[in-house]
Amino acid sequence: NYHVEGADAGTAATTVTTRITNQTQISKKVVEVSGSHEAVNNAGKKSELAHQLAKASKELKRDMEGSLLADNAAAAGNASTARETRGAANFIATNVTDAGTSGTHAAVVEADILAVAESTWNAGGEPSTILLGATNKKLVTAMSGRADAVRTVSDNNTTIQNAVDVYVSDFGTFNIMLDRFCDQDVVYFLDHDMWSVDYLRDFQTVDIARAGDGEKKMLVVEYGLRCGNEKANGK
Repeated sequence: NYHVEGADAGTAATTVTTRITNQTQISKKVVEVSGSHEAVNNAGKKSELAHQLAKASKELKRDMEGSLLADNAAAAGNASTARETRGAANFIATNVTDAGTSGTHAAVVEADILAVAESTWNAGGEPSTILLGATNKKLVTAMSGRADAVRTVSDNNTTIQNAVDVYVSDFGTFNIMLDRFCDQDVVYFLDHDMWSVDYLRDFQTVDIARAGDGEKKMLVVEYGLRCGNEKANGK
């Protein structure tokens, strides 16, 4: 960037910001408990309804995690079709390395991980987390770079350490996180500053009108995934 003294400013060379849109998605769980079941002495809990609500809350968050990590595009929805939020795998399109040919993914190897790490670094990204499922977690632990898979024995030979939780590369250090709802065909390289879950309607419990001798409640939430810049991430 060097110029002649006294030269004109010249024309602008700016790039217009591209807005990437998404949709909010409604997720819900309904629980119902009979009047008798709620009135009796429930083993291990004071209220069966409260117990079922707690379980449904965990199920709802599990379903949300699956949707947020999915490779599905956003769906606008209509009177008969539900809206769907765009998943993280579908957002990431620039820094992508396919371990095999499309549709027939091979087992991930260290060269694939380095390729994505380098690609995101060249794009200006700073991902700090590798998120993956059980299949790929075992493959990362078995990579040859791990001192030929030497196991460490400690605590008077009562503990064997056989896991890789941090990967240090030329292009950054990554915390390796295991996720049971992550697609087994996808390994994510995530910059947490570039993601957020936004809520149109936060978690709420709604009373449903009685239709008999029982009590019914609905847990509902309306949310969407926001991606600040997909080029800061990889898969």
